Amino acid sequence: MQKKRILINLSIASLLTLSSSIVLASAFQTFEENASGLGNAYAGMAVNDNNDATTESSNPAGMVLLTKPEVDVSTVVIDAHSQFNGTHATNYDGEDITNSGQRISYPLGVNYIPAVHYVFPIDQKWFLGFGLTIPFGLSASCSKTSMVRYFATNSKIMTLNIGPDIAYRLTPKFSLGAGVGIQYLSTELDQQIDLGELYTNSGTTLSMDGTMKNHATGWSWSGVVGALYQFSKQTRVGFAYHKPVSYRLTGASKVYIPSTLNSLQRQIAENNGFVNNRITTHFILPEMAVLSFYQGLSSQWSTVGTISYTRWSRFKDLTIRFHSK
Repeated sequence: MQKKRILINLSIASLLTLSSSIVLASAFQTFEENASGLGNAYAGMAVNDNNDATTESSNPAGMVLLTKPEVDVSTVVIDAHSQFNGTHATNYDGEDITNSGQRISYPLGVNYIPAVHYVFPIDQKWFLGFGLTIPFGLSASCSKTSMVRYFATNSKIMTLNIGPDIAYRLTPKFSLGAGVGIQYLSTELDQQIDLGELYTNSGTTLSMDGTMKNHATGWSWSGVVGALYQFSKQTRVGFAYHKPVSYRLTGASKVYIPSTLNSLQRQIAENNGFVNNRITTHFILPEMAVLSFYQGLSSQWSTVGTISYTRWSRFKDLTIRFHSK
């Protein structure tokens, strides 16, 4: 059982390592919760620089800039590439397996990020909003014959956030907003199992590889508070804070042993802990603080900027615990 726990830790590490040395650059945190901000790389995410309904998820206080109901529906397509060229690999015992697997590059693929935003001005002071977004998500896929197959093959983490928002204009210049949401997280961490080392003295063989599929899900709640101050119609600053989201995930680990193995070999695999199990884990998505400014220069030009901080120190690893059925 200890061996399986080590393998799963490597899977979540591989998902991020194969993607990028910088987690944000790998698009794990998806700022692409709308299409309207693509033109300026979401530089004004806390000041509603596009004056549309998408502000309800980034900074609810920005809803006060809308004068009529608005719906924003979008899907952003991310075709992510990460250069990874494997030239050397080892199995669990440190034995060289460079010649028993294919080298890989660009393990990432195409990901779709849909979003729905709605804002309804009740009057000149109160505003309601509702949103469906994917705040975090990432996937990486490697062949079952690649050199990294014992670390990760198919790895996915996806979140879905649904919830209402409210904003109130305290003065003509200053507004506050807040929102809560129900958030769902699904993760898949699959890898190959080096069963060959259990049966032979010659080392790893592809024909004896097993497959481990791990899938866990969970529900939690999210929250955001924000403020917007308008110095003038052309100048404003905004601040938003998104709370950390803590999950307790539950699911199943399924082990698939090749049909070519005999009953004794199957029993050896089971005795080494390679069996179906229930799994649980605790996972925290980090909080984020955002400060943005907007300065209009003319009817056609403006400048925007954002400083953001995400507490990535909360995001360390995902250790799966196995429970015998």
